[in-house]
Amino acid sequence: MQRILPDTNVLLGIRELDLLMRCHAAEVLEVVWCDELLAEFERKLPDVWGFSPEKARDTVRRFTAAAPGGRITPTAYGGLICEMTGKDPDDHAMAAAARAGADVLLTHNLADFPTDDLGMNCTAMTPADLFAHLAELYPEDLAAVIRRSAAGLSRPPLTADEVLDKLAEVGLGEMATRLRPFMP
Repeated sequence: MQRILPDTNVLLGIRELDLLMRCHAAEVLEVVWCDELLAEFERKLPDVWGFSPEKARDTVRRFTAAAPGGRITPTAYGGLICEMTGKDPDDHAMAAAARAGADVLLTHNLADFPTDDLGMNCTAMTPADLFAHLAELYPEDLAAVIRRSAAGLSRPPLTADEVLDKLAEVGLGEMATRLRPFMP
């Protein structure tokens, strides 16, 4: 199972966040995170999703409750931040990914994460690339995640194919194409 550290820009995509956490719950992948990442997520939720500060805090609490074992503490990676070659606020994410033994740092901004800083075993990937890869490796498991997602939707209700359509709209088209043969 791959360990994934998602960047804030991925968490702010509601469909990507939902799919990521459903895959974590289904043990298709393991989500790891750091405090700075979730603090940034909480700060940005009111602007991006229109959440109140209370609802933003609750969203972060639900995220941490869903992946409690994924926390990488600042003491575990703090010493690595000064060794990062990038001059970016995301240096904490690279250091946390390295200390967590993450396989993938999931981001929409690949340029922010120099390969040398991620280490030999971690790769920066976009959600489109990661989920297309997972659909290739584990099509039945990922299709089951999509079917469960569809079954839980009531406002509005969606079929599994419609869920795939929505995911394709946010850039996960290759994954959707690979999974369609596995839908009933």
